[in-house]
Parts: sequence; structure tokens; C-alpha cells
Amino acid sequence: GTNKTICLGDPVTLGATAAPEGCEGFWSYLYGTNSSIAVITDPTDRQSTVTGLDDAGTDELTWSVSHTACAVYFTDTIVITSGNPPSPASAGDDLVGCVGDTLTIYGSIPTSGSPVWSRAGVTFLNTNNVRFVPNANNDTVKVALNTAGTYTLYYTVSVGATNLNSPCTTQDTLILTVNPPLTVNAGADQISCDGS
Repeated sequence: GTNKTICLGDPVTLGATAAPEGCEGFWSYLYGTNSSIAVITDPTDRQSTVTGLDDAGTDELTWSVSHTACAVYFTDTIVITSGNPPSPASAGDDLVGCVGDTLTIYGSIPTSGSPVWSRAGVTFLNTNNVRFVPNANNDTVKVALNTAGTYTLYYTVSVGATNLNSPCTTQDTLILTVNPPLTVNAGADQISCDGS
């Protein structure tokens, strides 16, 4: 399976390939920060969970597949990196703009975790209504306003997976109101006499 990044104490679900017919697979803890407290729930389950990763650092696990008829082993390893829980996400104050504007939105700068802006749960989707213009730092982005309406923007800070039910994710919302473009009319041209 792929290497994973989690926050402290979050359980990990592994995802090794199934052992071929006639073979057996099992997980073993190789080495790492949590060697004395990490627990593999079911070492023979390729999708077992791992708990007890409570200290920041890295842990390496091995998925071994053996053939029952002989002592042949095939192994692969996965590295799990544990870090501090994410900083609280703050999207800032609600904003108002007009069609045609490009606004800059500022999220809080996290000391732990990676920030990202999204709308309707889709990250940086170039929609016809509100288009994200991301830059190198995802806590600050620009949004191009194309269609009048009210939109909810999400600011998410996460360590590893972005599951909102996980302690590894924090989220805040910002309401963006886009007004239609203004129409200005000075009235009809006029002709006047001198002094009038």
C-alpha cells in the first residue's frame, strides 16, 4: 500500500494487496517511534487497522506473503508518519463582491497541517460561478466572481486524510455574496441656453 500521513492517535487502515491463492499474508511491525505501543488489530488481515501511534515520528510495517508449500517470502513495507493534530481552521469574515471582481481570501496560517480552499466540497474546481485561482500557498487564494449569488466556501486544514470526522481535520466556512454588476444611467443628454 501507499505510505500514509496521520495525526497523533488517529487509527490507520492498511490496504495491502490480497495474498494469491495458496499463500498467506501477515503484517509485522518493523521499527519506528511507536514500537512499544503500536497494535496491529489483525495481522492476517490485509486491511487491518493499526492503533497506538501516539508519538510523533515514523513507523514502518511489513506485509509478508508466504507460500504454504515452502518457505518463500515476498515482502513490502509501508511508512506511516505521525504528526501533531492540525491547527484550527479560520476562514475569516464573510465577503461581498460584484460580478467581474477578483477577491483575495485569507485563511489562518496553520502551524500544523496543510490548508486548502474549496467550494461545495470540490477543491479548486474552475466553475462558471466562482473560480479559484490558487497560488503557491493554499492559505491565501484569489476567487474570480462570474455569477451573482451566495456561495459557501470551505477552508480545511488537515494532516493526512481530509475526513471531517477525523481528529486530523479542522474546517471553517466563509459566505461569499456576489452582487450583479451595477448599471449607471445619467439620463438623456441635454441642451441649454447661455445662463440657464
